[in-house]
Order: sequence, then C-alpha cells, then structure tokens
Amino acid sequence: MAAVASGQPKLLDAVTALDCEVIAAIATVSHILFIGAVVDAKTCSDRRPLLWHARQYTRVGEQIGAQHGAG
Repeated sequence: MAAVASGQPKLLDAVTALDCEVIAAIATVSHILFIGAVVDAKTCSDRRPLLWHARQYTRVGEQIGAQHGAG
C-alpha cells in the first residue's frame, strides 16, 4: 500500500484517494456520519473510474443514453 500526505495507507490500484481531516462526527440512530475536509488528493491519470448506473458499470465519459438505445 502507498500512503497519502498524512501517512494513512491508500490502495495501490485506487483511481483516486482522498486524505481528509475529520471536522465533525454526527451520531444518528444507527450510524455515525463523519464530515471531512479534504487536505490531500491523489489520482492515477492512466486509469478511468467506473460508475454504477442502471444496474451496471459504465465508464466516465461514455454516453449513458447510448446504453439504453437513446441518441
């Protein structure tokens, strides 16, 4: 594993890694919601991220309508 600025680990094959400073923690009924300020960001420019849309993966930049017979 590589690391971000704070020294926290990041997955080697991650397309993007955000290093955040927790600025708030909000307790809900069953979870804790953490709010963070991004202090460092690393991206891998040779990889394209995937999106989950309409129950399937698609790549960023593809025309979503084309997958459904539109346009």
